[in-house]
Amino acid sequence: MKESTTTVGVRLKPPLLKRLDDEAKSRSVTRSECLRQITEEGLNDEKARLLLEEVREIRQLLLLLDKRWKIGLVAILADAGKASVEDAEAFVRDNLS
Repeated sequence: MKESTTTVGVRLKPPLLKRLDDEAKSRSVTRSECLRQITEEGLNDEKARLLLEEVREIRQLLLLLDKRWKIGLVAILADAGKASVEDAEAFVRDNLS
């Protein structure tokens, strides 16, 4: 038994449409068939999905670490008595943001 399908329409900006047309030509298929193939490949690629998820997690961790080391630097500058808390915060804001 043949599986039913649903037609989906999308709008693409000219540069992306050109890339799609170039890819369709290289695959020797129509624009629509090429988009279907690319969509299936992207959605079925578990490794790429997992890699993207890990990159997102690493990005979040880097943002957290950046925030924490700046807080730590403010504490060190203020604790060493070399700067007031306000001056230390201003230093971090002006030089490390």
